[in-house]
Amino acid sequence: MAATAAYRRVAQVGRCLTNATDDKPKNVLVLGGGLVGGVLAGDLSEGDDRNIVCTVADMNRSALDTLAKSYPHLRTMELNLSDRATITQRARDYDMVVGALPSWLGFMALRAVMDAGKNYVDISYMNEDYTALSAEAKAKGIVAVCDCGVAPGMSNMMCARGSQHFDVGNCERCTIYVGGLPVRPRYPFNYKAPFSPRDVLLEYTRPATVVKDGKVQQVPALSELETGLQLPHVPGGQQLEAFITDGLRSLSKTIPSKNMCEKTLRWPGHQITMQTMRDAGLLSEDLYSLSPTQKVIPLDLTSRLLFEQWRQNLDTDPEFTVMRVEAEGRVLQLGTERRHRVVFDLYDETDVNVTPRRSSTARCTAFTCAAVARMVLSGRFRTPGVHPPEVIGFDPQLWHIYKAEIAKRGVCFEEKVYDV
Repeated sequence: MAATAAYRRVAQVGRCLTNATDDKPKNVLVLGGGLVGGVLAGDLSEGDDRNIVCTVADMNRSALDTLAKSYPHLRTMELNLSDRATITQRARDYDMVVGALPSWLGFMALRAVMDAGKNYVDISYMNEDYTALSAEAKAKGIVAVCDCGVAPGMSNMMCARGSQHFDVGNCERCTIYVGGLPVRPRYPFNYKAPFSPRDVLLEYTRPATVVKDGKVQQVPALSELETGLQLPHVPGGQQLEAFITDGLRSLSKTIPSKNMCEKTLRWPGHQITMQTMRDAGLLSEDLYSLSPTQKVIPLDLTSRLLFEQWRQNLDTDPEFTVMRVEAEGRVLQLGTERRHRVVFDLYDETDVNVTPRRSSTARCTAFTCAAVARMVLSGRFRTPGVHPPEVIGFDPQLWHIYKAEIAKRGVCFEEKVYDV
């Protein structure tokens, strides 16, 4: 299987850690103070490990002022985060940098931080292949871990952990089901966006990478619809639907599973609505001329029109995050071959006990990234290179550290093994 060699390399990286930790005070710079970046910076600044001095940088002064009021120990800095040279210059003053920027800035920020010779942990869903910079990072002695959110991120770690239940080659299926949803769905979309509507819409147009019968393939987003899904803790015990989206990322190369895909979870009816809009051309990125003086890109117009309809107001529209990761295959027990299914179930909801309220999406993403950042900062993970997040799941010690860190913050998931 093509993924086997990559699996062995990544799994080996996960084992290259040290028990020694460095508890000296450390200065950390967080790039981006938005929905997730603000929670991330706040966690690093207000955590029980008082050896971290955290500064959050953003271009929005108002957002920084709000964060400063919410987190007394957090420092703020107004900074142009779209300029590579500016990021490099500032990064040199810190022990480590953490990225929480939009996807289109992610790769540039990674390169800028590497130019400064600093370690980096990032949540950006960058389109570029960040592992292409791994050789340069190794040469410079830089440790970087990317895609450290929920999915990708936590899901990658679960896939790695689940696949290790089986001997190499015996994991036959790995499926990720994940979604962030409003507690009270409203027609016609039954959805609220935890981030930019444009980024959500691109998930519905971008061809999705899957693994079928050991071969990496491209299939249309929104395909392979499943209905009637019953998952733990979903409000009212209601059923969900799921469809293919492009979320495997590095997993198609690092997990030795014969079949693998990610499916996005939504309230029933969302998939057919979005497929209809896509098929009608409303999600197209092509430039259309309406007249000699008027031109429009349908995706831009649709994103703008949906912005208000999909805007998330946590005071009136609480939300939740639900994820299930399944790994299924064969194991040999006392000379008898059996089929097992390893299942991870996550459920988290809006934190209504803080002001302002925190979305579950921001919590799960930020706390995952902060946990990995602490591993790198303390020296628990110190292998040079640019790594995908599954390196954490491949190592039992790092995996348990990660689970403990997010559990302290109220983000918990179940891990069970079933006979099939």
